Amino acid sequence: MMDYVNQALEFIQTPVGMGVGVVAALVVLFIIRKLLSLIFSVAAIGLLIWAGMRFSDEQLIAANTAPVIERMAAAVEIASATSAPTAARAFPGGFAAAAERAAPTLESVPIAYNRPTEMRLGRAADVRMIIDSSGTTDLQAALEGFIGEIIESEAEVSSRVSAHLSGRDGLEVRPLTPELQELDPAGSNTWQWNVIPKKSGARTMELSIYAYPADSDTARPVRTYTDTITVDVQTMDHVYAFAQTSEPVVGFAAGGASLLLAVWTFFRRRKRG
Repeated sequence: MMDYVNQALEFIQTPVGMGVGVVAALVVLFIIRKLLSLIFSVAAIGLLIWAGMRFSDEQLIAANTAPVIERMAAAVEIASATSAPTAARAFPGGFAAAAERAAPTLESVPIAYNRPTEMRLGRAADVRMIIDSSGTTDLQAALEGFIGEIIESEAEVSSRVSAHLSGRDGLEVRPLTPELQELDPAGSNTWQWNVIPKKSGARTMELSIYAYPADSDTARPVRTYTDTITVDVQTMDHVYAFAQTSEPVVGFAAGGASLLLAVWTFFRRRKRG
């Protein structure tokens, strides 16, 4: 084997061998060039075929989609033409007129209420408010005897009104009358709440008046009047305040302890005497 290799190397070193080697190299380069040209040609043809198929698919999709879009547009036009009379029947005069009808018709009338400024811890007091639709009620006389200052003002109301008194931390508020009432156009309406202070110090309540549309139970009311009332809750006699604000069991326990202490003191003094 080595002999053949040596002979080949010796042949290449001769002028004839060198000529044969150059010719062989040129043939190899020619073959490689042809192969590369063939590869590039096949790739170019493949790209042209792929682009042609893609363009055909897009044309086909566009051709099939156009009628669908036209049919959808026609359906929308028909629906619009059909719904317009329905909307007109449901909302005569248009949506703006319907919204205006839903809003309550308001009228300004006199109101009055007592605003407590000081209260005693654990001692209940009432807050009364009067709406005088007729304008003939003696509001001062109707609020005589209630604690605090008498506030006379005006509020915009509809035929149906609710009034709400809310107590913040430390004030328990209980309504004594219905909060939603139909106003008496020939007289007055009264709202009243019972307020029990549970904590001492500065406490606040909020009085609010709401107007309702006359012919709707679902429409949202409109708040037409509000007043924040600040009350200074003062501590009474400590024993009385403790008894008023504590649980009954605690009161009985405190009373029993006081009784035992009194008996023990009595016998101790008698023994000394």
